[in-house]
Amino acid sequence: GLRGMISQLFIMSKLSRGIWALFTIAIVSVTLLLSLSKYVTFGLGDLLVLLATFLQSFFVIWVLHYIEPKSYLGIDAMTKYFAVGFILAVPTAFVIEGIIMNTFYLLFYGTLGLFQLVRLNVIIDYVDNNSRVFQLVG
Repeated sequence: GLRGMISQLFIMSKLSRGIWALFTIAIVSVTLLLSLSKYVTFGLGDLLVLLATFLQSFFVIWVLHYIEPKSYLGIDAMTKYFAVGFILAVPTAFVIEGIIMNTFYLLFYGTLGLFQLVRLNVIIDYVDNNSRVFQLVG
């Protein structure tokens, strides 16, 4: 239980302790900066989304470490695996999202340009009149 987790924290490597310390400092700093900034609206809802994002990861760590003892993996190793996964996943997600969004815009505006060449003014007028809806979807 809790004693096991506390004992795991004391036997973690310097790297894992550094990762946890950096994570804690980063979250506290970002939350304080966003909360205190007069230029950014960071309310309770935003804070709850931020906390829920990290609680999901902590829940997975808890399940792997305490619910499934047959596949025992120490907190030290899990910390390193999660850090490496985060470092690999975040840039990959940004790149893939950029590719998907740019492909969508290329298809959308390419089709709109084709409609202008063919002179389908009814469709062009519809898109112009409902551009707000298309911006929300994109």
